[in-house]
Amino acid sequence: MSNTIPGFAEFAPQLDVPHQELVSQLENSSGLGVSLLDPSELYHFPDSHLPSASALVFLVSDCPGIKNATNLIDGLDYAPEADIGMPLRSRDRIELILLLIESLFTDHHVSRLCIAFSDMDQIEAVIKTRQADLRKTILEDCESNIMPPCSIYDITAD
Repeated sequence: MSNTIPGFAEFAPQLDVPHQELVSQLENSSGLGVSLLDPSELYHFPDSHLPSASALVFLVSDCPGIKNATNLIDGLDYAPEADIGMPLRSRDRIELILLLIESLFTDHHVSRLCIAFSDMDQIEAVIKTRQADLRKTILEDCESNIMPPCSIYDITAD
């Protein structure tokens, strides 16, 4: 099983920070892995959910230097003695991703963000929501599905 969290962010106005610098800032502030991704690696994203040429295309992972989000979105609560390098409760790990998404909207003027929680890059649903509802929407989807939910969250700024 290979859980992945690919996505892209579009900005209004255009971002004045180089993409690599922004992903480094996001990685440092979140403690998660955040790396640039080639748009061609947004596997199974429908044509209606592909980034513009100026979008930041990224991948979120368990920690810097790796590509998978195995623990972030596996849906498991680990025993207290487990050492996975992040919170042991599944919901707490999803919170880390939500904080990262929210920071993109509040600190970097994202106008639209599409992000997928997937197993083997499979996409089964596209869920549209607004910034104000992103937390509720993503948590409800994660709690009502076997993790990862294989959903793209298409989030627009308020």
